[in-house]
Amino acid sequence: MKRKCSIRPRFEVLEDRTVPATLGVAWQDPRHLTMSFAPDGAKIAGHSNSLSATLNRSMTPFVWRRAIARAAQTWASVANLDIGIVNDQGQGIGISGRTQNDSRFGDIRIVAQKMSREVTSISVPYDPFFSGTLAGDVFLNANSSYSADVLQAVALHEIGHTLGLDHDPSPTSVMNSHFNRRLTLSASDISRIRALYGNRSPDVWEEVDGNETLDTATRIQYSSEFTGKTPLAIWGDITTISDVDTYWVKPISGFTGSMTVRMQSRGLSLLAPKLTVTDATGQILGSHQSFHPEGDYLAVTLANVDPAQTYYVRAEGASVGAAGVGRYGVAVSFNGRNSVPVTTISKVLASSADRVRRQDLPAVFLNQAKPLFNPETRLDDSFGTAVELKSTDGRTEGPRYETVGSVTSATDVDIYRIKSPRNGETVLTVDGLADSRNGVVPKITVFDRDNLSVPVRILANGNGRFTVQATNIRAGKNYYVKVQPSKPSAFGNYQLHASFGKVAAKVTAFSSGIVTARESQDILKLYVAQNQLFTLLLSGQSTNGTRVQMDIFNPSKALIYTLIASPGSPASGSSLLLAPGAYTVRFRRLGAGPVSYRLEGASLSKPIGPVIDDPTLAMLYYYQNNPGMFQFPTGTITPNPFIWVPHPNSAPSGLLAHASRMNSTMVALTGSFTDPDFLDTHTVQISWGDASASTVSLLSGVTLFGSSHSYASLATPPTVLGFPIQITVTDNSGGSTSTVTYV
Repeated sequence: MKRKCSIRPRFEVLEDRTVPATLGVAWQDPRHLTMSFAPDGAKIAGHSNSLSATLNRSMTPFVWRRAIARAAQTWASVANLDIGIVNDQGQGIGISGRTQNDSRFGDIRIVAQKMSREVTSISVPYDPFFSGTLAGDVFLNANSSYSADVLQAVALHEIGHTLGLDHDPSPTSVMNSHFNRRLTLSASDISRIRALYGNRSPDVWEEVDGNETLDTATRIQYSSEFTGKTPLAIWGDITTISDVDTYWVKPISGFTGSMTVRMQSRGLSLLAPKLTVTDATGQILGSHQSFHPEGDYLAVTLANVDPAQTYYVRAEGASVGAAGVGRYGVAVSFNGRNSVPVTTISKVLASSADRVRRQDLPAVFLNQAKPLFNPETRLDDSFGTAVELKSTDGRTEGPRYETVGSVTSATDVDIYRIKSPRNGETVLTVDGLADSRNGVVPKITVFDRDNLSVPVRILANGNGRFTVQATNIRAGKNYYVKVQPSKPSAFGNYQLHASFGKVAAKVTAFSSGIVTARESQDILKLYVAQNQLFTLLLSGQSTNGTRVQMDIFNPSKALIYTLIASPGSPASGSSLLLAPGAYTVRFRRLGAGPVSYRLEGASLSKPIGPVIDDPTLAMLYYYQNNPGMFQFPTGTITPNPFIWVPHPNSAPSGLLAHASRMNSTMVALTGSFTDPDFLDTHTVQISWGDASASTVSLLSGVTLFGSSHSYASLATPPTVLGFPIQITVTDNSGGSTSTVTYV
């Protein structure tokens, strides 16, 4: 009898979103992707994650974590990418932070929430324009029922989306829009993931002959000054299930104590590792292996080593399946001299420290305050001496380049040469990231082979990254990437990622205007009908250096987001998740002169899915005459789930004032008024009726005022009612209200 689910699983229809260029785009650093399982209670908008509670109903935590890990490794094993499992500290989903390599949780976060029955899951793909932690996250429906196989199939589909794959009409594809329970990739699935990330490439130690045997083993090197205070470290890749990597090492001179060899895949990949240590004859001195689905840590300790002997380390996969492939790190510690704790060794092995030079690794292990990685000596400051970067993904289509460097002074410049592919990938995206160790965000410019500047669009400038994108790249040509400090005092380490692709970011103009010298601010309203993920890029222009600041206030008038842009330097931040409602957006000048502004960006509708039981996400402004349309308070009827509109000024009103005598000459005046524009500033002009006047300036949101005045005498007022006190309240846009009181 065929088993029937109480809820028929199927996947969301992506067409009900406003989707920018989020599919068909590869992650910028795919060899260092991470994934985590968010703990129950982690906030998602106005509700909470219930991943464990949902899946524990039908299976143990080990079983459901294994199912999701297997899904991730199915993709990683066939392409040039790795996904490592890391801990999740439980911060809110979509919280401000780095798109990738945020130390608090994985790049891909797995969560569960109650959604409407027409969906089983939903995910947020990566896009270089969306700078925030929501990218890559997978949301399971807490109202669905899951077996291990169903969960693995669901995760396989959604992780495919997070890696950049769109739906595939083929009934044999795991990316088919209808749930088909498939657990293996079709030929089309493999072809498409490789088109984005390339075939899995061997590590640099393989060279021509490989390093599978004792005779071809790779040396784990150290300098003559090495004392053993820190471990030796090397990273490699098990590229196929038959791949074996062999290394050799000699103990430091005069050392006869114990030596520990560690192999770690946990946090780097989902490789099931196997570690073997032998002597020069191949005799096994120690061996361990693990079949843990999330990767693991292995260690072999030799009690008394001989500094005259050579020891060999063999790294391989313990599994014959997908888990037999992946990245790993090896560390060799000379116990008694090593001062680095095991927890630090593990953290470094799981990091992107594989990019730094061997001589820089001690600074990483010792967590020195301000290390500088790969510092140059002015040798790469010109196009003629540019450093040629080698493609890291081992494919001929869409090469990918990466490096770690440092800027050490205000005049330091690093120039790199890369080569475009010959297969029609005409979009170049260059991402400069602040490294996690003594990091600094670099400024990036691109030049062609004739040393002419290439027009680029800035996609991000903030939140720890500077990203530019160039289109119409010519095939098979050299291009130069120039890196320099973003500020005169911005020194430190950066990561540089450059990739060629076929999909450019889709940028939408949201608003533009001028904040004049007379007016201090410009106010807009943003009406949101469905929950939206926004990425925003603010630019400003002025002739005297005046900057522009944008503030977004939620419906409760609380400030939730700020960007500040200098002339010629657009600014961005973390992507912003907004629930339905009316938001107030203020542009104000920071300086004396006028400033023009432009706000661009992109949006993703319902990024966290059709959630139920969360009133903060209930849809607003729907048009009853047409379910596919929205009617906003301005009267606008549109299929777009949000609109940015100018906010006409409302003059202050309801002015009340009261004057009271303090003594024979002194009068105290108090008053209040109302103004629906809570961001307006106000000026109170007071004419005391004796040819004297006072001015009171009020900050935004202040609608109470007071003042006092000393008369020559209150005994002889000019009218029978007393001295007439004229009060006028004027807002920053010129709207005003007046009243008169007597004393």
